[in-house]
Amino acid sequence: MTNLEKMREKLQDQINYHNVLYHQKNKPEISDAEYDELKKKLAEIEAQFPEIYATQDSVGAPPDERFSKVEHQEPMLSLENAYDEQDVEKFLSKIKRFLIEDKIEILCEPKIDGLSFSAIYEDGRFVKAATRGDGFLGEDVTHNVATIKGFPKFLQGVQGRLEVRGEIYISNSDFLKLNENDEFANPRNAAAGSLKQLDANITASRPLRYFAYSLIGGAEKSQSEILNKLEALGFCVNEHQSLTSSLDGMLKFYNEVYNCRYNLDYDIDGIVYKVGRTGVLTPVADLVPVNIGGVLVSRASLHNQDEIKRKDIREGDIVTIKRAGDVIPQIVEVSRDSRLPNTPEFVFPGVCPECGSKVRQVEGEAAVRCPEEFACKAQIIEKLKHFVSKDAFDIVGLGDKQIEFFYDLDLIKQIHDIFTLEEKLDEFNLEGQSGWGEKSIANLLNSIQSRRLLAMSRGEAKVRAKTLGAKVSSHLSAKTDYLIAGEKPGSKYKKAVELGVEILDEDQWHK
Repeated sequence: MTNLEKMREKLQDQINYHNVLYHQKNKPEISDAEYDELKKKLAEIEAQFPEIYATQDSVGAPPDERFSKVEHQEPMLSLENAYDEQDVEKFLSKIKRFLIEDKIEILCEPKIDGLSFSAIYEDGRFVKAATRGDGFLGEDVTHNVATIKGFPKFLQGVQGRLEVRGEIYISNSDFLKLNENDEFANPRNAAAGSLKQLDANITASRPLRYFAYSLIGGAEKSQSEILNKLEALGFCVNEHQSLTSSLDGMLKFYNEVYNCRYNLDYDIDGIVYKVGRTGVLTPVADLVPVNIGGVLVSRASLHNQDEIKRKDIREGDIVTIKRAGDVIPQIVEVSRDSRLPNTPEFVFPGVCPECGSKVRQVEGEAAVRCPEEFACKAQIIEKLKHFVSKDAFDIVGLGDKQIEFFYDLDLIKQIHDIFTLEEKLDEFNLEGQSGWGEKSIANLLNSIQSRRLLAMSRGEAKVRAKTLGAKVSSHLSAKTDYLIAGEKPGSKYKKAVELGVEILDEDQWHK
């Protein structure tokens, strides 16, 4: 077994372990973001061996052996995450391309953090309920679901088989009453633990609620129609909905829901810094580790120097934080009343913590930057990582660790080194180092070669240039750094020559 295969096996074991913790034992040890990173690394490895590993988007965990198994006629799959506005925009564009339709309607609903379930009805009679399990096989919880207050046992006028899917949860107010003895870490764990009881009487004693959101086997053609049908049948449907056809409408609904979220107080225990590919020094708060919704949080974003001054954040402060997108914690308020006397104000470093260069703040910007764009190791490595990432050139097999590995060996120091890597490897014995073997090397080089020949439209070229930090303009001036010219460049080519603007052909642009 090669080192890469061992790494793949180890990652799969880790993912399976955390699946069981989350879906069976309801005791997660890592955040959603950390779990997503494990899945991403596994996908990168498996993509190098498509003939061996079939891509499987597995969800959940194998059914609990204490319960009978139920096979889902249609898989209960997971949702893809979006962490910022750009992710939402990408999702909308992807749907429009898939449907070949520019104007579409999107129904927005809150995603309840509970336990997914499926309920089966035959000729209107409730006959079976199951958890999601691993997406294909779930646990039979029919008798337990039947104890949930207000859950329909019979549907009037329904013939044949009908499947209803939704989320079972415990409200925050009920959770506070239920959890007086700190038995559960969070409402989701309480809901899962209450539903997965062998004794249905215990489940009946717990304040479980549900929302229905999906209907399989009906004639409805849109999510709006499905929700209306579910409500007409007597199911509980979340009243917070918004039908929109624009990105602005989607983001507006998100912000409306987001602004209703509850904030918690936590201690701050120092500040660390991280230098990104743009050279911006991003301050991060070190927190006394604390459990938020079942996830141990020890850091929070401070954004920039101006934000720290505006909020007057100091070492040792007690602060209020919120989790942006339920992933990235951010400080929103400082408790000055609890601050110790004579606590010094925060002083931003005058030099880059990575390369020691004197930092500077550009007029009109809040960010403090390291100016050594081509000499600061941290900036160079982050630029390289971004270039090969899925959001840029998407070079499979060349992840963060591989970039650092090749950088330290002086094999990849600049972007163009990626496309000359094969020539350098002719003089360098890579096999046997850090898990590299003949096959993995060949797969990497093939992946690089495929991106070298990548064809792209004008729009795609603009997007790729922007991801690399460039500003794209349709107008040419003396301030323009480069003009990218094709076979028939037109009048801009002549103007660029007159203005002394450097001209790149297609080959030079790809480099």
